[in-house]
Amino acid sequence: ATYRIDKEANKDLVEEISGLHVGSMLAFKANCVNIDISGIEDAHGTSSEMGSLSVLVADEDWEPETPNILYFMQHDGTKPFPFRTNRFEWIIAEHFIEHITFAEAIEFLKESRRMLIPGGTLRLSTPDLAIYAAAFFDPAQRFFKEHYKLMTEAPGMEANKQFMSTRRADMFNQIFYGYGHKHIYDELELRTAAELAGWTHSNGCEVNVASYRKGDNEDIAQLDDVVHQDESIYLELTCGMTSQY
Repeated sequence: ATYRIDKEANKDLVEEISGLHVGSMLAFKANCVNIDISGIEDAHGTSSEMGSLSVLVADEDWEPETPNILYFMQHDGTKPFPFRTNRFEWIIAEHFIEHITFAEAIEFLKESRRMLIPGGTLRLSTPDLAIYAAAFFDPAQRFFKEHYKLMTEAPGMEANKQFMSTRRADMFNQIFYGYGHKHIYDELELRTAAELAGWTHSNGCEVNVASYRKGDNEDIAQLDDVVHQDESIYLELTCGMTSQY
């Protein structure tokens, strides 16, 4: 389906939305507010505005299996979010955190904890440095070959063939310097950032390793993008009733 930005739509309806999708790019998901620093423009020339909620309504080619309404906000995820404390039941940030600095990641994690209701879940995924490090020393280069195939043959990813290769040094450099990446994580590095942001046992929080489309919150786990499944580490972060900001 194609969508148009409806300037006349009732934006109060967004109060019924329980999720936040940070770093969405154009991979918008239903039943949440999609957030990205890059703006959008529909086929009619209507553009999003920084800091303003856009309601996207399906055009005439809408099909029942696709959402007929989506929500988008152009916003810099390194800045405070314009949402009240305890606003969302869940937040997903899929391959977002590696695009900001470590210090910015800590602030984002603080903001996520603030915006979640007690017991809410933040689901993080990001390229796993441990996977890439192990692959670098594999003489058969099995991961790099399989990852190249996934990244160049998945729908819409064919253009990656212009700059990707299976050479291990090239793959390693891409994960550090390509795609605008600024900080690459393994499990310990993610847990460290979370702890510095207040996701601690003393604050009533838990940080658990999940996996592709599996986790304590199955509904949001199903939102994982297939193209990242082989290279990612997945964490689910929750805080209970005793969480303090």
